[in-house]
Amino acid sequence: MKRLNANRSTSTAIHCPKYPKGKNEAWFLTLGSQGTDELLAMKRIIRGLKASNRITFQCPPRRTFTLTLYLMSDCLIGFDQQFNLQFEIVDAKT
Repeated sequence: MKRLNANRSTSTAIHCPKYPKGKNEAWFLTLGSQGTDELLAMKRIIRGLKASNRITFQCPPRRTFTLTLYLMSDCLIGFDQQFNLQFEIVDAKT
């Protein structure tokens, strides 16, 4: 994740006039299956100018499957994103 219009400041403060305290920008990475309505992993990440994060999950027993990765802001409306990811499990012995 990289902010394209970032200035040189490393501030993560967000303007939230109805929030009672100072608020820093953060995001939620959520991985799930729409077909089974199952949540596999969730992680909260704090934004910097650049962010690289890892999310781990236990693979379903199927050989091929599609999971959906949601990137949701905890303070910005309209910035949420959704990505469908295709997976294929291959045996290491073959």
